[in-house]
Amino acid sequence: MKAVVDQIVAETCEGLTVVPGISCQDLASAIHKWVMSRCQSVPSVTKMSPAEMAHIERIMRAGTGADRQLAVWEQAHDIKAVVDQIVAETYQGLNL
Repeated sequence: MKAVVDQIVAETCEGLTVVPGISCQDLASAIHKWVMSRCQSVPSVTKMSPAEMAHIERIMRAGTGADRQLAVWEQAHDIKAVVDQIVAETYQGLNL
């Protein structure tokens, strides 16, 4: 999990300062340490499958479904476009 977090931070935090005096990398590292310190006793968190890790990475990169829907709304101001995006994501990866 740390490797995934490190990769995402490296790709998205370059030169960013989230809080005055604290770099994005330092903040991400602190959050990762805090989460892992609370999850050590939870086997399902420390033994995630590659698919579960990919899903977490997708959320970290692209946001939640709600985030993506809001982005479509802000771009198009069209509820049909939002619904089309939801349908497209629902069908993604299905063999229909």
